[in-house]
Order: sequence, then C-alpha cells, then structure tokens
Amino acid sequence: MPRTTDLFPDGQSSYCHGHSTETAVLCVHNDLVPVCAIDEQWITGLFLLDLSTMFDTVDHCALLSVLEKRFGICDTTLAWFSTYLSDRTPTFQVNGTSSDQLPLHNSVPQGSSAGLVEFIAYTEDVSAVFNCHGVQYHLYANDKQAYVSPPASDVCTSQLKLHYKAEIHDESDWCSSH
Repeated sequence: MPRTTDLFPDGQSSYCHGHSTETAVLCVHNDLVPVCAIDEQWITGLFLLDLSTMFDTVDHCALLSVLEKRFGICDTTLAWFSTYLSDRTPTFQVNGTSSDQLPLHNSVPQGSSAGLVEFIAYTEDVSAVFNCHGVQYHLYANDKQAYVSPPASDVCTSQLKLHYKAEIHDESDWCSSH
C-alpha cells in the first residue's frame, strides 16, 4: 500500500492505512523467506528490540522538541500536544486506599491513539541506526526488528552488519539518548 506521507520511515507500519500486526509479520516473513531460500542455503540473523517499557520513560520536553524539530509541528498544534501531555497526575488504588497524586513529567498514554503516535514519532529515528549498519528493519509501535538474510557463504559479512558489539552498542546508545 503506498504511503501518503514521508514522516515515518518506510519500515514503520503501525498507524499506516492498510497495515496491522499481521501485515508487519508478513513483511518481515517475506523479507526473510525469499523463494528457495532453504535450497539456496541462506541464513537469517535477527535482532529484536521490544521497547514496551519505554512508553513510561518518554520525556515530555524531549518529545515536544522532536515533534517540533523533526516533524515541523508548531504553534497551535504543538500547544495542543503540550496540553495533552501536561498536568497528568495518576493515582493508584490498592484495597480501597488511593495513593497521593504526583505530577507526571514522563510517559505517553498507552491507551490512546495520540499517545501511540507520539511514541512512534519519538522512536522512529531508530531507523537511522539500522540504516547505518546496512540491515533491513521493520518497526511496529514498540517492537523493532532488524535482520539480514544472506547466502551462507556470506555469513562473515552478515555477522559484521548485525554484529552484537556494534549493533547492540549503537542500539544501547540510542535507547540511552531517548
């Protein structure tokens, strides 16, 4: 399905018309299982990154900066996002006793469409790390997959592309910066 915007990388499929978790799985599957891959003795290296707990660590000021600088959101729309994120004071109730209300300066609401789109916008630049290593990738909300699928004879080159020390180090640096 053709994209109507270039705001997110091509490998991002959540919140894209005609895409679902099923199409995300099929996309990765189709990239990794070309015709006769087994007969040709191809191998697969896959790097999975689940950022589900990152929803709770999104810094509101950093997110607003990303929305403004990377996506060009400004004026009234940026003010709406700021208002949407501000003045959140969750409480918890255990056995009929409620906790004190504390202001929340991090996190995006996971149960809302706006929160998920904000999270995707906040994390879409992980694609630059994958591109830097020359690996294929697919992004779906908080799940990120990077992979290579070369002939077995090219395993050394593929190991370098998806090498744990380089890829994981760069991913770790990326996560720390966010």
